Amino acid sequence: MAELDKILIFGGAFNPPHIGHVTILEKAIDFIKPQQTIVCVDKISPWKDSSMLAPYEYRVNMVNNLFSDKIKYMIYANKNNLVYTCDIVNEIHLDNPEAELYFLIGQDQYELVTTWNNYDVINNLCTIVCYKRGKNKVKRINDKHIILPDPIID
Repeated sequence: MAELDKILIFGGAFNPPHIGHVTILEKAIDFIKPQQTIVCVDKISPWKDSSMLAPYEYRVNMVNNLFSDKIKYMIYANKNNLVYTCDIVNEIHLDNPEAELYFLIGQDQYELVTTWNNYDVINNLCTIVCYKRGKNKVKRINDKHIILPDPIID
């Protein structure tokens, strides 16, 4: 039986993208070994004041400038202007029904993920991958979730 393709999804506002994002994504790629990596730049973030976000196209350009020489990835084409991760993950799943999906988030958001809109959809369609942030121990929410064993990056 052939192994399923793995798709690693990394989402965020990227306001601005920084070297920590690159490092986290590189470590997750090394651990998961996906065939495809999709970076989802939030058009609107439910967690941030939209008036404080740089324009979407500008943030996409910044991500491309920062990631392009370091990581093989594609930017998620948010053609339906989806806001919630559950909808984006579902759309990626519908486009790739045979793939194993992995969703990468930092510890700060991992601790809130069960409060996200339709968390169960995300949890059912993806393996959530948490990158430790800060000195606090990560409390695993679900046995199928992955807590990356890499060193902490603040």
